[in-house]
Amino acid sequence: MQAVEEKYEGRELVLFKRFANANIDTAEPDKQGRFTLKAEFCQFANLSREVSVVGAENHFEIWDIKEWADMEEKEGAFFKGFNGPY
Repeated sequence: MQAVEEKYEGRELVLFKRFANANIDTAEPDKQGRFTLKAEFCQFANLSREVSVVGAENHFEIWDIKEWADMEEKEGAFFKGFNGPY
């Protein structure tokens, strides 16, 4: 999925974020620590059955596992030399 900042700019970006955030849903983990995502969210975010949960400062992002691997391959060279697998 293309990053929002790449699709929209200026007022369109502000409006997109406003309406997207207005539709945020909360989820509580079950007894095993799992979260259930609504089908509508999974479809919108193009998520398959397998995902990567990625820490991002004060929140986390949920990526389709193939999308995450593609992004790592494409953008990973930037992070060579940082701590971690890069």
